[in-house]
Amino acid sequence: MDFKAVLGEVVFFVSALGILSGGAAMIRRAIVKGLSPLHKLNDATRAMLQFNLARAHRDYMGDKFIDRYALETVYDMYMAYQELGGNGFITRLVRDLEALPISMPGVRGEEVDNILQKRERIVKAVEQAEKENGGGV
Repeated sequence: MDFKAVLGEVVFFVSALGILSGGAAMIRRAIVKGLSPLHKLNDATRAMLQFNLARAHRDYMGDKFIDRYALETVYDMYMAYQELGGNGFITRLVRDLEALPISMPGVRGEEVDNILQKRERIVKAVEQAEKENGGGV
């Protein structure tokens, strides 16, 4: 192989490498740009859950009791909030709501057991979140 042929192959290789490098950078930018709206949506959803949990805390603490449907909704919101990266501040608010008397008019037997079992699962999840946040909130 002569010098010109080797030089041609080197130039081709360097050019191809430059094109691939530029293409990789373009792909990376497209991926980051595409993920950005998802991160914003995640942050917005977490903020809405935090706001609604804080509002529920204010309302039910003022009432001095919480009804079973509201407590179940609080638990569902709290679990979603934790999955989205929530913090210990809301954990404290949920703890306060758990301590309130539960109003369950017309609820009997197995329904009460189901509600209390769900409450126990959530209490364990809250305790786990507290441990993951360094033992306190």
